[in-house]
Amino acid sequence: RPNTNEETFPQSMTYPHSTEGTSLMSLNTSNRLGFEYYIALMEFMADRYTKNNFENGYISNFVIGNEIDYAKDYNRISEKQAPIDVYMEEYSRLMRLANLATRKYSADITVSMPLTHAWASKGYSLPGDAVQAYAPKQLVEWLNTKTKMEGDYAWGIAPHIYGYHLAQAGVFYLDTLKSNGSGISGGRDVGITGDYNTTSQLTFTNLEVLDDYLHQSNMMFDGAVRPVYLTESGVSSHWNSQDYGDGLTVQAATIATAYYKISQLDSIVSFSYYRAFDNEIEAGDHAVFGLFTLGQEAKPAYNVYKYI
Repeated sequence: RPNTNEETFPQSMTYPHSTEGTSLMSLNTSNRLGFEYYIALMEFMADRYTKNNFENGYISNFVIGNEIDYAKDYNRISEKQAPIDVYMEEYSRLMRLANLATRKYSADITVSMPLTHAWASKGYSLPGDAVQAYAPKQLVEWLNTKTKMEGDYAWGIAPHIYGYHLAQAGVFYLDTLKSNGSGISGGRDVGITGDYNTTSQLTFTNLEVLDDYLHQSNMMFDGAVRPVYLTESGVSSHWNSQDYGDGLTVQAATIATAYYKISQLDSIVSFSYYRAFDNEIEAGDHAVFGLFTLGQEAKPAYNVYKYI
């Protein structure tokens, strides 16, 4: 997280503006010292977590950064919004170096690019040249073109899949809703479709379009579909103005339905549910994603996910 103390974080590893309004700093490999720090960091972790006896555990997938399309929040590299070529040149170097550094220790390691649940459209827009969001689909296609030109490798993506209304349990209902003057906005009002070329977001409702997208021959690596790791994907138990009640049942049913769909999509190799316990800060916005309540009582969703 933002840190300007040279005793705890070498400033060579980040960019001059990376602590301005950000939640996470970007990592800078464009200078020699930052480059070498990063290589040392990745090699240390790959070595530590691939020992034959796995005494420290085992890491098979390194997700590089967080929600890369939200540059202002998680991967700021400049004072003003950088052109996509500049932005992705910096980020793609992180990916390639991580791949080279970690696969020295295990050929089974994958590196992945994390994204929000936005897709063909930006998650948000700000006026002028302020640092803001990029459209994830453009970032994925840029990275694919770049690695095809320079030497392809088996990188993956790690999108964060939710529903259009993050803090609502009725994901499938709301994602497919069009308001029709009802006053309730739905996913169709904001451009959620079943077409990977146009959908504004990827949600549990239309996740199969990502699988279709990755099955295009030009997106594959060496004839294989790129892997998808759902490293942060969840369902709130808030529903119809209540944090619990019927929302508990709807949350459990939504998770079961989402998993059934995920299990049929061969590009998806991991579904890490977000989160185990409700969080007090998030609960203030009704984002009660936990499998357990704030009082640490198991919700119906806990048993659903446990037996999944």
